Amino acid sequence: MAMIPGSLENGSEVDIFRGGNPVNWDKPTLSTRGAIYSNMQWRTYFINLNRAISKKLFPLYGKYLCYAWNTKHKRGF
Repeated sequence: MAMIPGSLENGSEVDIFRGGNPVNWDKPTLSTRGAIYSNMQWRTYFINLNRAISKKLFPLYGKYLCYAWNTKHKRGF
């Protein structure tokens, strides 16, 4: 999981996983994969997203990302 697209009110699409960078569907290189996880807890969480438990975790993680994005950005961005 290296990119999570989010649609803004103005219709543009950004990667909310990477702080609003442009959406990039290219597979990350080995050198950039390590930068995906900010700490060991997030690494473990992403590993669990690839397991059977992911059906329970995906909606919660999606809600978290939306909340985090919306608290940092003004309406209409």
